[in-house]
Amino acid sequence: MSNAITELEDARKITQLAREYFARQEPTLPFLHFRVESINRNGDPKVWKVRCSFDKSYGSSERLIYDLRVNSETGAFSDVELTE
Repeated sequence: MSNAITELEDARKITQLAREYFARQEPTLPFLHFRVESINRNGDPKVWKVRCSFDKSYGSSERLIYDLRVNSETGAFSDVELTE
């Protein structure tokens, strides 16, 4: 399997983990237009830096933006911060 395919599969896995993490925190997330703004490696090949956002409340034009780090091997989250 090529590195590009492996990296894409890892990014998909990390995106799903982030979505599940925020769905546990905010059960109405499906109605709040969750999206991943950016995702990239964070120096360590197992750690991804993710920026994601969702509506502040249902129907709101304001978005909450979070930065977090996710370990692709363990699924552990760290440095979860509301940035904007």
